[in-house]
Amino acid sequence: APWATELGVNPSGRRLEPGLAARVRMLFDERVGDLRHEQEWEAVFFPLPESFDIAEARTVDYDDRDFRDRAPGGAIYALVDAPLDRSSWFTSARRDIQDGVYRQRTLELFRNETLGEYSRPGQSRERFVERCLALAEDRADEEAEKLRDRFESRLDTARRRLAQAERRVRELDQDVAGRRQQEMVAGAGDVLSMFLGGRRRVRSLSGMSSRRSRTRRTEERLRSAAEKAADYQDDIAELEDDLADELAEIWARWKAAAEDVGPFEVSLEKNDVRVADMVLFWAPMG
Repeated sequence: APWATELGVNPSGRRLEPGLAARVRMLFDERVGDLRHEQEWEAVFFPLPESFDIAEARTVDYDDRDFRDRAPGGAIYALVDAPLDRSSWFTSARRDIQDGVYRQRTLELFRNETLGEYSRPGQSRERFVERCLALAEDRADEEAEKLRDRFESRLDTARRRLAQAERRVRELDQDVAGRRQQEMVAGAGDVLSMFLGGRRRVRSLSGMSSRRSRTRRTEERLRSAAEKAADYQDDIAELEDDLADELAEIWARWKAAAEDVGPFEVSLEKNDVRVADMVLFWAPMG
């Protein structure tokens, strides 16, 4: 047997001492984590102890082929105090092993309380965290979906106002361009020249001056409309920043929840432990 050296067995020895090999089947089931995991534990007690404490057992992977059905020639059997000729001794040994496994063996898992998730048997903490991150991403998307209606309404309003402001800018821009064209045709500085030269009367000169004043007022309205359009563009940018901040806060919270993983022990129930096999063997020690 590959594990014989762990016991200090001497293959050429003739003095045989007794030991006990046990195969125990365990069922770990947990309703909360929807867990149902079967596990097998194999161990040997050697030399044969007075009582069976599983903490002193040697965990090995034994096979029926590890044992011979015949003793070596010239074997000498050590005397023991245990009444190996009575079935009650084996019944007691079976009960002690079963009770020890029930009390001391647990299944180590990881748990994420926020997500209500449990790791699979044998799953590393890193792999379990990866699984939790994928679940947390789904939860974050679900929470972010609730923001959609609120931000869509605000964005539609901001875009509508921006479109109106840009349309007003285009209209005023065309108006100002037309008025400037008319002034260029009339000639820049004509009002000054005519008045100072005494060639026109006040009534006609006031009309020319008022047209240019209206052009300047239209230019002022154009600047005001352009500023308003810029303000609406800023509103959209600010709205986008608000959304980005809220999405970042949602993900940071769910990411922290996904990484909040701790150990979790699954205990056995008495009826979930069964000694499936028990073998009394003799091994040479000298």
